[in-house]
Amino acid sequence: MPSSLSKILNNAFAECIFLKIITFETPSSLNLIGQKAFENCKSLVKILIPSSVQLIDDDAFRNCQSLKDIRFESPSSLKTIGYYSFSNCTSLEQITIP
Repeated sequence: MPSSLSKILNNAFAECIFLKIITFETPSSLNLIGQKAFENCKSLVKILIPSSVQLIDDDAFRNCQSLKDIRFESPSSLKTIGYYSFSNCTSLEQITIP
């Protein structure tokens, strides 16, 4: 994703069943991951959340059943994780929330 991207809006990548890895150019301007932005991305395995992200909205990664690795770039600006953001991420082994 380009460094100029500031928001990933609701449902932007929902149901992208072949999406495996998401990467962001640095320094990233991303501050919002919207509701259901990556919901049901069944092949997604890895994401590094840029330090600029302040909000991960409701259901953002819900049902990403192959998601194993979620990392937050340091220092993180994260303030809010919405309801069910990582619900049913059944392959998730570990997450460290800043």
